Amino acid sequence: RIVAYEQTMAQVAKDNPGDTEARIFWALAVAQTATPTDKTLAANLHAAEILEPLFKKMPAHPGLAHYIIHAYDTPTLAPRALDAARRYASIAPVVPHALHMPSHTFTRVGYWKESIATNKKSAEAARKAGGLAGAGEELHALDYQTYAALQLADDTAAVAARDRAVTFEAGAAGGAYGFALAAIPARYALERQAWAEAAALTVRPAPGAVYAEAITHFARAIGAARAGTPAAA
Repeated sequence: RIVAYEQTMAQVAKDNPGDTEARIFWALAVAQTATPTDKTLAANLHAAEILEPLFKKMPAHPGLAHYIIHAYDTPTLAPRALDAARRYASIAPVVPHALHMPSHTFTRVGYWKESIATNKKSAEAARKAGGLAGAGEELHALDYQTYAALQLADDTAAVAARDRAVTFEAGAAGGAYGFALAAIPARYALERQAWAEAAALTVRPAPGAVYAEAITHFARAIGAARAGTPAAA
């Protein structure tokens, strides 16, 4: 379905050569066809080839900055997205997801302090937005904050992000919401090699997103194995 969608968007862009937005959305569709098995990163590079010239003409276009970050969201290509990442937060300074997106690139290149800073802004904007969508955006930002803090061995900051995250109601939503609720405690335990702590994690329901629940089962299994309790693992 993803490939069929990309092919259709390509036709839309071809049929409407003067429609910049059609071309931008085609590039996003191209990026979405990237597969882990393609080590040439052909889809990523193709998407970037479409987007980069447009970004030079329209450096304040939020979609272009966003999709360039996605196109280059691999370890080898991430440095190419730094310009877009640094610009994006200033293009849409009150949009939680726009404030978060630069950290995709910052995480790939190891800019941990920058990732924490932009995700703190994202979390603050999400709290102001409120509602279920705001909660999901804040959890997403807290997840990235936790990971970055752990890479800096800043356990105090990591536990603060974790403690904020676990105040959210389990099972309120699936997707990114449920993913973050599972990933944050798992990261906090596993990155610190706190194996018994990992083994004791509680599975929180994530309706419609069993892959999120699987994160906790996986973390519990790794913790149990490392703690020397193979039967539990």
